[in-house]
Amino acid sequence: MHAEKQRPQQRGRFHESQRKWLGIIGVSVVGLRVVGVVLARHWPFSRQRVIADLQDDLHGTVTFGRFRITVFPHPGCVAEGAKLVRTYSHPEPGLEITGGNKGDKGDK
Repeated sequence: MHAEKQRPQQRGRFHESQRKWLGIIGVSVVGLRVVGVVLARHWPFSRQRVIADLQDDLHGTVTFGRFRITVFPHPGCVAEGAKLVRTYSHPEPGLEITGGNKGDKGDK
């Protein structure tokens, strides 16, 4: 009788350790995408949220000429050409404020 040498069976193209790392990378990519979607939906420094907050606080209409979001080193935004026109229902009617830049950043 001859002893037959059996070769280990291959299940697919990748070894077990490679499958493990591909799984870890796949889960990480999906996790980062979920975090990105959640941050995008709830970002406090979006143009719409900043305008809404300023209009509520200052009782007027706010417009920006240029608006950009900053992420590093601190999350926030920069609004250029900001203009506030107070509504006539406010005690000081017709007040108009125009500014160059308005910067806002999150707390550390």
